[in-house]
Amino acid sequence: MDRGGFRKTACAKTLAAMAFSLLATVPGAKAAEISGLAIVEDGDTIYVLGLPVRLYGIDAPESRQQCGGANGGAWDCGQAAIGALEEKIAGRDVRCRSNETDKYKRLLAECHAGADKESLNAWAIRNGWSVAFVKYSSKYVALEMQARKKALGVWRGPFDMPWNYRAQRSAIETGVRLFDTPVLQRSASVSDTRGLSGECVIKGNISKSGERIYHMPGQRWYSKTKINAAAGERWFCSEDEARSAGWRPAKV
Repeated sequence: MDRGGFRKTACAKTLAAMAFSLLATVPGAKAAEISGLAIVEDGDTIYVLGLPVRLYGIDAPESRQQCGGANGGAWDCGQAAIGALEEKIAGRDVRCRSNETDKYKRLLAECHAGADKESLNAWAIRNGWSVAFVKYSSKYVALEMQARKKALGVWRGPFDMPWNYRAQRSAIETGVRLFDTPVLQRSASVSDTRGLSGECVIKGNISKSGERIYHMPGQRWYSKTKINAAAGERWFCSEDEARSAGWRPAKV
């Protein structure tokens, strides 16, 4: 690259970084778009024009994470997710829309490769290379359910949810034991534990008549159901846990 091209690229990166920094501090600011060649860091994070972008609403297996196979054994699902995203982008420009950043100063965005109408976020979920990050968004829950039924990507066998894997790795480093069962023995089925305290996503609601009902992500009233802990309502990590506590499943 000649010096003029280098200065132009550096200038674009600087201007883009400044624009998004300003956006993140302006309440109600409209989403801005960034576009350029992308470098894949992991299954849910890319760099566009040198800026880190976190694909919003999804969570991919960590780069060193392994998942269980359909017939036993383990495979490098984290690396496979990276490879699949790199192949999907295939050197095309990636455009992302965002108006906020996370605590790591990454842009939280929905991104598209080339002229694709489907976002990279939705593509990753639909093909089983990421799971719906329902702690932050329930947008991709329905697509995740389809991938589960087809046993695509990580859903071909048992695996740890990415946030559980990160928590476990952190616990190992600090010498704290979080789980009694080893990695790859906790099946990630439809009713599997979705996370630790604050990340369990099944909503245990108490109706006006006093009936205890739990709502699963993707069900009709899930997004409108609010949890009032003071009234005895609570979150559950699995359907078995909810039933054992006396809650019944919602009908729709």
